[in-house]
Amino acid sequence: MNLLPETEKTPTTKSAAGMTEEATMAKNAFPMMPKAGGGVMPKLIGFLVLFAVGSMIIKQPVESAHVIGDLWTKFTGAGDALATFLQAIGG
Repeated sequence: MNLLPETEKTPTTKSAAGMTEEATMAKNAFPMMPKAGGGVMPKLIGFLVLFAVGSMIIKQPVESAHVIGDLWTKFTGAGDALATFLQAIGG
């Protein structure tokens, strides 16, 4: 049971020429985001990246954990550096 209509119409308005027109809202809640993936290449690249990460985790789980730990350390270090910078320029 769908409670919301597929499109919502605003009240009719009169244009400068005296004609009535109805404005409709977009069906997509996020118009900048596509409903489905793009072409073949973005899907293929995404699949290859997912396959590479998955195979790395399966074949070398300890090294994968170290890589994730190192990336997390760099990420938090960058956050700390940014906070220090903002505090320094803020006074």
